[in-house]
Amino acid sequence: MSIKTKTTLVAVALSSLLSTSALAQLQNAPLSSPQESTAVATQHSESEKANALFEAIFMENVMANPINQTYLGIKQDYGKWNDLSDAAADADIARNKE
Repeated sequence: MSIKTKTTLVAVALSSLLSTSALAQLQNAPLSSPQESTAVATQHSESEKANALFEAIFMENVMANPINQTYLGIKQDYGKWNDLSDAAADADIARNKE
């Protein structure tokens, strides 16, 4: 028997051994409990709430900035520039503190 054949046989034997042990571990794994599924559902709902908050903050900042609106393809304040006054800067700071 050549070395290449022996190497191939060893590789096949090892792969079948490893796949068999991996399948056995998967079959013996406990199923998720109702408490775990409730925790996962809670995490998803909290994630959705956080995503909604981030989206609202992002859109509020975009709608206050005509240049960003143009950059994002929102055709609302075309032809306008951002307000660079001190009052606008104070309004931005107040909006960010909320």
